[in-house]
Amino acid sequence: MAEYELSSDTDKQDIETDPLYQIYASLRYDPSRNLSLSMQYKHKWGADQQRNGIDLHDGFDNNAFSLIAAGFVAPRVHLLGHIQRDLDVEQGPKLTFVQVRLGYLF
Repeated sequence: MAEYELSSDTDKQDIETDPLYQIYASLRYDPSRNLSLSMQYKHKWGADQQRNGIDLHDGFDNNAFSLIAAGFVAPRVHLLGHIQRDLDVEQGPKLTFVQVRLGYLF
């Protein structure tokens, strides 16, 4: 999957933002009807900003890797676990996060 994001310029502060690009590559394996296992690589770059024509050197060039497990633990109850680790970060902090989502279908 690929994304292309445009930002509106901030006229009052005379800031221009370049486009942001993101790509996602995923592999998924379904060992049963109720369980899905995935790995995902994400890379985003761009979104450099200029103020009054001067480069602010604040663009992205970040990589991350994720492991995801999802499935139905009961006929109407879905559980998802997601762990993501930043591999290389140029803009912002290097993070690892864990997400758990419980869904009930009604």
